Amino acid sequence: METTYQWHSESIAKVAAALVKAQAEMPVVFKNEANPFYHSRYATFDSIVAETRPVLAKHKLAVIQRAHPCDAGIHIQTTLVHESG
Repeated sequence: METTYQWHSESIAKVAAALVKAQAEMPVVFKNEANPFYHSRYATFDSIVAETRPVLAKHKLAVIQRAHPCDAGIHIQTTLVHESG
């Protein structure tokens, strides 16, 4: 059975519009650290936040993260919010 989601909320429309604009302006976040175990490089969380937060703020978006204990350790819940609510 296929599930179809319909968003009629004015708030969701505002969030979607802001997110589309923000995404179009997102910079490339360069891989600034090395993982010697996998012989690879990655972008640190701090560098991702530093590069993306100004673009999100420009479009009245923010990211909220909460840590919750779980059986596997810690679960991180990430929520995208917009000034419209």
